[in-house]
Amino acid sequence: MNLNYIFPTPVWQDTLSCDLYAMKKYIFSLQDQQQGRVVSNLHGWQSESYLPENLMQTPICQFISVLEKKIKVCASDYGSSKQPVISNLWFNVNPSGASNSTHVHTDSFLSGVFYVQAPDNCGDIVFERQAHEQYILGSHIRNSTIIPSAAQWKFKPKHNLLLIFPAWTPHHVEINNSESKRISISFNILQV
Repeated sequence: MNLNYIFPTPVWQDTLSCDLYAMKKYIFSLQDQQQGRVVSNLHGWQSESYLPENLMQTPICQFISVLEKKIKVCASDYGSSKQPVISNLWFNVNPSGASNSTHVHTDSFLSGVFYVQAPDNCGDIVFERQAHEQYILGSHIRNSTIIPSAAQWKFKPKHNLLLIFPAWTPHHVEINNSESKRISISFNILQV
C-alpha cells in the first residue's frame, strides 16, 4: 500500500550564526527597562511587541535580515505567491521553573522562535494536534511516537536554532528545569 500524507503541518528548522552575546546583552537591557507583559508565559519575562524597523539600529538587525530571507522560502514552500513580512517580534527570558502555556498566534500566517540561549534541559517546544484530532486519535491510538498519529511533537531548543511554523498550530513550552535562563525571540509573519 502507498502511504500519502495530506494536509501536513510544516515546521521549518535551521541553524543560524548570529552574534548571540550581543543579542543577549541587548535583551537583558530591555528586561531592565520594562516590566514586561504576561501572555502565555508562566513565571518568565516577555517584552513588549516590536516592529522590525524599530530594531534595525540594535544587535537584533542581523537576525531580522536573515529572517526576512528565510520567510520567503517558507512562504514559497507553502505555495504562496504573496510577499511575507515580519509583522512583530518580542523577547522572552525564562528562568528556571518558567514555561509557556498552550497557545496559537492569531492574526498571522506563520510564527516562529529563535533561541538566543538554550541550556540543556531548558524545556522543549511542543507542537500539539488540534483538540478534535487528539480526541479521535487518542481514543484509538495511545502514546504514539510516529508522525502520522502522534498527539504532539517536540523540538529541543539549541543556541542559534530557528523554527518557523503555521501560526494556528497549538504549541507550548515545557518547564525550564535547568539552572540557566532560556532566552528566545518570537515573531509573527503576515503576507502582503
